[in-house]
Amino acid sequence: MSSVVWLTSAQNKGGSMDEDTIQKQLQHITDSSRHATWQGGIFALENLKRTIDSEILKLKNLCDSTDIGKTLNRVAEATVKAMEEEKERRKNESNI
Repeated sequence: MSSVVWLTSAQNKGGSMDEDTIQKQLQHITDSSRHATWQGGIFALENLKRTIDSEILKLKNLCDSTDIGKTLNRVAEATVKAMEEEKERRKNESNI
């Protein structure tokens, strides 16, 4: 039963509610409202993130499809390979 309905039904039945009970119920209502707001924010941000990630991927694919993009990708791959080989060479030299 929701907090509002519970509060109303307790009052309509002539039940007395102490201040502590009322405060707890009001806190419960506030927490429920905040939770719903936060969940909505999370949903909106996750949706925005998916949209941004999709746009980034589309732009990367466009960049990679050009001649200069393909050339720069080959250079980057060759650089990474050369750096790994150099690192391994230095490691082997230090073990001697």
